[in-house]
Amino acid sequence: MYSDKIAVAQIIEIIKAKGIRDVIISPGSRNAPFTIGFTKDTYFNCRSIVDERSAAFFAMGRALKTGMPVIVLCTSGSAILNYFPAVAEAFYQEIPLLVISADRPKSWMDQGNGQTIRQDNTLSSHCVKSLSVDGDAQSKEDLWYMQRELNFALNRLLEMPYGPVHLNVHLNEPLYGQVTKKHTPPKVITKVLPELSVPGSIKDQFVNKWNNSPKKLILLGQGIPDDQLNELIGQLAEDDSVVVFSESLSNIHHKRFFSCIDKLILLKEKDLALLKPTILVTIGGAIVSKKIKELLRTWEIEEHWNIGHKQVQQDTYQKLTHEIPFSPVVFFKQLVSEIIIQKSDYYSHFETIRVRKEVLHLEYINKCDYSDLTVFSSLFKNINKGTIIHLSNSSIVRYAQLFDHGDKYIFHANRGTSGIDGSGSTAIGYSSASIHQNILITGDISFFYDSNALWNNEVLDHFKIIVVNNAGGGIFRIIPGPETSGALESYFETAHDLNAKSLAEMHNYEYSSAAKLEDLNNNLQDFLNKPGKAIFEIFTPKENNDKALKGLFSSLKAY
Repeated sequence: MYSDKIAVAQIIEIIKAKGIRDVIISPGSRNAPFTIGFTKDTYFNCRSIVDERSAAFFAMGRALKTGMPVIVLCTSGSAILNYFPAVAEAFYQEIPLLVISADRPKSWMDQGNGQTIRQDNTLSSHCVKSLSVDGDAQSKEDLWYMQRELNFALNRLLEMPYGPVHLNVHLNEPLYGQVTKKHTPPKVITKVLPELSVPGSIKDQFVNKWNNSPKKLILLGQGIPDDQLNELIGQLAEDDSVVVFSESLSNIHHKRFFSCIDKLILLKEKDLALLKPTILVTIGGAIVSKKIKELLRTWEIEEHWNIGHKQVQQDTYQKLTHEIPFSPVVFFKQLVSEIIIQKSDYYSHFETIRVRKEVLHLEYINKCDYSDLTVFSSLFKNINKGTIIHLSNSSIVRYAQLFDHGDKYIFHANRGTSGIDGSGSTAIGYSSASIHQNILITGDISFFYDSNALWNNEVLDHFKIIVVNNAGGGIFRIIPGPETSGALESYFETAHDLNAKSLAEMHNYEYSSAAKLEDLNNNLQDFLNKPGKAIFEIFTPKENNDKALKGLFSSLKAY
């Protein structure tokens, strides 16, 4: 069976021809022609998620894992507005989403008709393409126009840099009509992407600068695991004139990389001066460390090369001199054989500092009172190697950066916009396409804010949640300002006395908890090894958390 609306049926056929299979549907009436078309075709993998905001983050998480676009479909009215947080996140993380929103006829816009708002271009500021389509088109000319524009939009969706595409479809009633005969096949336009090679002039310029720079700093931002890139950057790191800073979210690891940036760069002025590079190379997405951003902005650096496809031009450190829109693997594969390894004490100097700081870190943790800091130390000692760890924002992702994980885990977080919304939904979407253990580590505010993530039939047995409950937004006790405002607990921290137990029971998650280090260490392994979905809630004293963290930084800065 097919929708009796020929335009809708042809849209679905073009999507199918592009190899897009996953469809996340939020129930509604105006989107019925699409719901019928997708669910009646066994080619598509359809899922139903009621909450549109959660559905869009779920779709984004699944697209992140599969590497293919995921469709998210909603009805008319305010439903589309709930997609915006995930669309913005997908735009900055460069994740392909195909957003399809059903809409009322244009003639009824602003006429007091129910569920009728100005939907066209609502997401355009954070999409690579936005289309408004007549879902009731029938003439040859109108159908040709629709097919042409949709092909161009979907081709853009499938090429780098990735990002969301929004298709807003105006539909008249009736909506539920079906036919048994397939409609006329639509036009499918295939775009063949060219083979890319680095121009000789750019190649020579980079190699010359690199080979004549006594101090090179490579900064690796957020990215997905890439064995080829890992090997190439590892080769560069064997050079003693190279220092590589790699955050946990970069998912690129090597024994010579410096992974705990915030701890390392707590340096005396003379060491900071020695760290300043002559050339900075950046790869990947967002950087969590505010300290390294501020430090790089203060330095005079001769050249900054950013390597990789980018959705938007970014001069994060105010030093950008070269923007290279090539895959880092393609770029370095063509250059690595011409790079000369130099003798230098640049790496060894900071490796000595790193080793000493790790000793101080362990000494401090061992004598530290129970707090968020000791909780994270315990978590990373016990969570099994190979686990996919999803981190919520604010203090959670920052604590994770303080520990050297090597290649023990794969990390993901919504650092495109760095909002607290959608962490759980994204993690569940990712885990729905994964066969490995997936654990979300989240703060309490982020967990409760996205609690509809639990209202989801797609949660698999290999997904678990750890909630670090410090009774409010702990980040506001760490950053300067809120504590002296006189409004910390009421308006910044969002103090509360909630817990996750009732939510766990309502959504059939196993629940356990701990409120001191002894209970944490005793119960954590049971939680990790227990089959089935589960929530482990760890209560920490908010009065101690900021003191413990600031104490760590004070002890490290002393060296």
